[in-house]
Amino acid sequence: MPVFVKEIDTLETYGYRNRYEYDMITKRNEIRESINAIKAFEKERPLTDDEQAQLKALRKAFIKVR
Repeated sequence: MPVFVKEIDTLETYGYRNRYEYDMITKRNEIRESINAIKAFEKERPLTDDEQAQLKALRKAFIKVR
């Protein structure tokens, strides 16, 4: 099966310019998913102290990754 490669000069449609920005965006998305998972539990039942501490730490980590 042949492979077709399109030559490009610049990154046009990506939300990042280099590997660092790609890793940063990926990390932020992972943290955001974790925060949303814990918040989903919060809608079902009250969070434990451990879960509240984890949520607080994730929020700080989310802000730090910029």
